Amino acid sequence: MGIFGKSTKKEDKNETPPPPVYVYATSATATPDEDIIKGYLWDILETEPELIIVVSSLRLDIVKIVNHISKLFPGTHVVGLKIRGLIATHQHLVPKSGIGILSFSKELFKASVYIPESPKEHEIPEGIPKAIRHLSEIATDITPEFPGILNIAYWDSFQNGHQIINTYEKEIDSVGLFNTPLTGAILHPDNNLKQTYLVYGRENNVKKIINGFIFISLFTKFHIQSSISLGLHPLIPFKITDAEENVLLKLNGKPAFIAYKEYIMKKGIADEEFTRNLPFIFATYQFGFPNLRNPRNPEIRIALKHTKDNGLVFNGEIPKESTIWVMHADIPKMIEATATITKETVKGNIKGGFVFSSIFRLIRMKNEYIKEINHIKSIFQNTPFLLFNTYLEIYYKNQKEAFSNSTSNLVNIFYE
Repeated sequence: MGIFGKSTKKEDKNETPPPPVYVYATSATATPDEDIIKGYLWDILETEPELIIVVSSLRLDIVKIVNHISKLFPGTHVVGLKIRGLIATHQHLVPKSGIGILSFSKELFKASVYIPESPKEHEIPEGIPKAIRHLSEIATDITPEFPGILNIAYWDSFQNGHQIINTYEKEIDSVGLFNTPLTGAILHPDNNLKQTYLVYGRENNVKKIINGFIFISLFTKFHIQSSISLGLHPLIPFKITDAEENVLLKLNGKPAFIAYKEYIMKKGIADEEFTRNLPFIFATYQFGFPNLRNPRNPEIRIALKHTKDNGLVFNGEIPKESTIWVMHADIPKMIEATATITKETVKGNIKGGFVFSSIFRLIRMKNEYIKEINHIKSIFQNTPFLLFNTYLEIYYKNQKEAFSNSTSNLVNIFYE
């Protein structure tokens, strides 16, 4: 049985109400101790947040960080994530090694966190149904005061994005919570991890998760809006003639990597670049896979590596015997797609939020990525947000609004 938690209530220490959403980010080359973390959280130290999400770079010890925060806030849910790439807020940018913190106030948010206890419960068919059944048991009591619900899920390793969405849809509908949104991210493209990328702490009890997930049901008095930006456009179709799970074996009857490489070289990419700079090529020329829910918007997948047999390995499943497109990640169009969200932003009073931003956008854009972050600041209108890089972004709201992409910005906003 999984661990389900509800935060405990304690007396207010401060007459000044805490900010609904609080963020902090800083560079760090070594794991900060408890006194340093206390300084990071000074502005909310006299409060008891409902939920804290802390993100760290690879070289830092996320277990120690979560343990320090849990000691400072024993009644608070503390979720720790170790990520590759960049961390940013509305005020700070951490381009290399550092830490980012996102805190939600108890007055305006309520959280329940599901942590699978057995390896079987970490599997999608077992874990997601249990998390949603628990959500259905507590939602009736919480939603009268906190009517908005956003489910947030983090996986530390490779998962089948379609299976996540389909399982979530089936289960959320089965308990009558139709159109309850899910926003999720995968933190690492591989499976069978040895390192800890996910941690949960509460009441001075810290639990490490390896090859698993954390599921957060976040209730709020605010409205919620989630938006996506991509900005890729199609170049040429290929027919999948052989595939197995997440490995694309053949395109148009040729080994997939050979067919891909032959086409890309026609775009002016020299052969030696495939040895010297393959991750950048993969980030520039990606693939659009059929989206059965919304055929006009393909799901974007990036090749992670090629096999010794010249197959292509992806961070998502391969639909056999279908047509896919090579997609060009054009930097101006990618930035424009993010800028477009600004025009679609809610008209209400934004209070803050968070962004899952694909690490492949960072790899593709390099220094231009800063322009995109500036557009995201405009989206949030200088309110607090935490952004960090992910390997797969997952969103579900209804049958048409559902996707799992490997090169998107998934922007989640709370507003009133």
